Amino acid sequence: MSNDKELISVIIPAYNRENMILECIESVLKQSYKNIEVIVVDDCSSDKTAELVDSIEDERVKECIRLPENKGACFARNKGVAISKGKYIAFQDSDDIWYEDKLEKQINYLKSGNYDFVFCGMDRTYIDKEIYVPTFEFYEDGDLQKQILFANPCSTQCMFMTRETFNKVKFDEKIKRYQDWDFCIRLSSGAKIGYIKEALVCSKVQENSITRKVSRYDSLDIIYHKYQNIIDGIPEVRANFYKRFGDEFWHNDKKKAKKFYKESLKSKFNIKLFIKCIL
Repeated sequence: MSNDKELISVIIPAYNRENMILECIESVLKQSYKNIEVIVVDDCSSDKTAELVDSIEDERVKECIRLPENKGACFARNKGVAISKGKYIAFQDSDDIWYEDKLEKQINYLKSGNYDFVFCGMDRTYIDKEIYVPTFEFYEDGDLQKQILFANPCSTQCMFMTRETFNKVKFDEKIKRYQDWDFCIRLSSGAKIGYIKEALVCSKVQENSITRKVSRYDSLDIIYHKYQNIIDGIPEVRANFYKRFGDEFWHNDKKKAKKFYKESLKSKFNIKLFIKCIL
């Protein structure tokens, strides 16, 4: 068991989250692992998010940084880490909840396997359903880069890592969606990654969350072109990207969707996708 001697820095970017920020931070402060510092980066909110953070009477909430203009979650996370002091880094999203043993299980797992980076599973809740993420089997002893390129296994609030690991990668501040995926793709080429197959986070998808606001197709296209030289060399990964491109247009532009599906089938044949395409 961990002895709580090593400091964990928890970075929370926040934008107009007055309705959830206190519950979010409370779930961090209730962690069974107690030696933490919490740094909130308020991304130029127009509501009372910052004031609510300032009202928390717990010395572990070190600072609420107020950005003078909205810079995006990636900038906020990088800024928070830059002023933090912990040996280990974790990220929480301002509308999500951590289960009480998250940090304790992650730091113990990281140390036991001498990992650079550990992520856990997550319960993702929508208005009408709940799913476990990742939605596919991930094998930490498998081809990490291939698995991560195929689909994003790790959301930001599930990440836990050493400071040295973060400093080698950091978040790409130009990416508005799939920034966690981009982070993991770059990480996969050299880091030792561990996976705890257990939901230690509950993510509540809000109407104004990045997941809903930013176009999936545009974001997928950015990821594809950023790593095209690698993706095009792995047939099943390339096929999956083009299938996902097609899925984005299936309901409103079937002609365009079929073009993407045909490109997917060129890379790797899939009988179900072939039938969907011809019917």
